[in-house]
Amino acid sequence: MWTAVSVVVFTCLVACPESGAVVMRLNNTTYDQVTRGDKFVLVQFYVKWSSVCQKLEPKWEDVERRYRERDDVVIGKVNAQEDRILVTRFRTTTFPTIFYYPKGVTQHQPYEGRHSIAAFVELIEQHAPTTWVPKIFTMELNSTNFDQIVMDKEKFVMLQFYNTTDCYKCKKLQPDYEMVAETFHNERTIVVARVDTETHPEIGKRFGISQHPRIMWFTRDNKRGIPYQSAMKPLQLVDFINHQCHTARELGGGLTSQAGRMAEMDAVVSDFITSIADVQKEAEKVRDKMAGRQHPHSNYSSFYMDMLDRIGSHGYDLVTMEITNLQNSLATSPKSMPEDEKEDLIMRVNILRVFQKAYRTQFPKLQDSDSEEKKGETEVAEQRAKDPPNAFQRKVRGRGKKGYTSKMRSIKHEL
Repeated sequence: MWTAVSVVVFTCLVACPESGAVVMRLNNTTYDQVTRGDKFVLVQFYVKWSSVCQKLEPKWEDVERRYRERDDVVIGKVNAQEDRILVTRFRTTTFPTIFYYPKGVTQHQPYEGRHSIAAFVELIEQHAPTTWVPKIFTMELNSTNFDQIVMDKEKFVMLQFYNTTDCYKCKKLQPDYEMVAETFHNERTIVVARVDTETHPEIGKRFGISQHPRIMWFTRDNKRGIPYQSAMKPLQLVDFINHQCHTARELGGGLTSQAGRMAEMDAVVSDFITSIADVQKEAEKVRDKMAGRQHPHSNYSSFYMDMLDRIGSHGYDLVTMEITNLQNSLATSPKSMPEDEKEDLIMRVNILRVFQKAYRTQFPKLQDSDSEEKKGETEVAEQRAKDPPNAFQRKVRGRGKKGYTSKMRSIKHEL
């Protein structure tokens, strides 16, 4: 009967310079090549159904992330359900089981310590000390810079109060908190910070901090601080910030399909596809609602308006063409392209998907997929031939088009 097994092997591996260490899937063919002694290796034998292995997985990925730039460290894992040869060879009967290979050693060493990020890092540093300084995304505050950062009315600040002497929970929280800071490091209006109240007791007293760790949230309008009272887990913290700031970040810093989009403009697009005659009124409502309001994606309102204008002139096929062009730009973009430029392309694709979805909802028989491209073009033609001209089609054909275009440009300018 299988039991939960997790074997961790830190190993040195020849990898692409930009990728560094990776969580390697090892098997009977590659295992000896990786653990030949030229690098430090940690290997995990695991089974997918084991709750113990499942709990270990995010910790494993966090350790990999910390040592991603190390060419002399490899993190590996073996699927014990698929590779019975290795399981038999190492006589692993309980899971998780953890082995490590110090540099210059080809014989596996059983790991019997705690399954925590701190314990794994301690093991690695003992055998392969870090000679580089990892990038830290959490901002450390002190009595000198505290007000400058927290009281900035242009910033949202998540602040952790901690002490370094007797707070085990603070030490346990920090790796997760650092992941949250990394997630939002490209958001210029969001700061994830912490302050040591043992070193700066006046700051702790100022906010009535009596226990640690304690997290408070400072908005642009509320600098007294709002106590954070939900779970102090990475996903929950990221969801909280996304909700508060209308951002769309995935844990680790990636963008979700909502990035760049604005609910108010999405609604206008949906109505636009149905009837262009009402879009002016809806756009005016959005303009009035957003007047004086700060939104992280407000600069993309002009892109919405450009697309409304261009579709009115050139038709819906423009949307599919724009999506294809942007996706090609992403696929062929050089690795040196700045991250903010890549994210700009992703956000534009997300917005175009709103137009695409709205059109498919209005004309459900029409398909855009690559596999049915020709069929889709035929159905578009048939649908347009059968349907009576609606307001949208009349505008495209020229009736009142000049007035509409002028109005769209006026609204875009005001937004």
